[in-house]
Amino acid sequence: CCSIHESPKVSLRSVWGKHLARKGDKVFAKSDEVVPWSLVKSDDGTFSFKDDTDTFLSVTPHGNLRVTAKTLGSREKFTLIRNSNSTISLKSHFNKYVVALEWGGVFATRENASTWAQFELVSMPGAEQRFPDDTDFSRLWGMNSITGYDIDAPEAWKMMTGEIGAGIVVAVIDTGIDYTHDDLKEQMWRNPKEIPDNGIDDDGNGIIDDIYGADFANEDGDPLDDQMHGTHCAGTIAGVGNNGLGVTGVAWRGVRLMALKFLSASGSGRASDALR
Repeated sequence: CCSIHESPKVSLRSVWGKHLARKGDKVFAKSDEVVPWSLVKSDDGTFSFKDDTDTFLSVTPHGNLRVTAKTLGSREKFTLIRNSNSTISLKSHFNKYVVALEWGGVFATRENASTWAQFELVSMPGAEQRFPDDTDFSRLWGMNSITGYDIDAPEAWKMMTGEIGAGIVVAVIDTGIDYTHDDLKEQMWRNPKEIPDNGIDDDGNGIIDDIYGADFANEDGDPLDDQMHGTHCAGTIAGVGNNGLGVTGVAWRGVRLMALKFLSASGSGRASDALR
């Protein structure tokens, strides 16, 4: 009835920390290791899962999950629902949620979503992708999302991760930046004409000790973030990537961040300060 599109392989990890795997023609959530499934998207917005034998995951009218179908029909299609905690839930053709029980059983029998109906989609890099090892990367749906609402960052990182951007300075005009943050401190721009903490306007620009930028909201040289919105934006731009920590920026390394603070802790500020 419609065309289909295969995406990179994924593994489905249950709330119990176990991955969905085939055993015979049945499915259990018992594996400690990732188990690759090809994610297939149909033009009607539904998704299907196909194993390495090109067999689809299906749901019977009684809610049992089986891996038996060689062709794609309605019983092989699932609606993916994004949850607020970055997990997804699967709703079958019969409008029942898929749940994984603690002992490993997997069934599509629930009328309503519950914690047991939450799964983490673990992306498995394709030939044209590169993924970082940062602990919270899976939460960054804007960087990489199976539903397609992303910037395809892993595809870009396969070609480069930002090192070529050395010398580029990005000004974050916001609430400042927490320049002590472990994912940001090595990415900060430093004013080469200013001597830190000497109380002197060394570069003669009217701002004393403006090492990492400037604070126009409080008229001083310290743009430390006290609201955290600017820090969030800075992390998206150039949080250190592939360091096993926190999030990942679009530019893993190379780009430098200049903090220009014009918004106060309450989030208020003047456009004239943003233009300075």
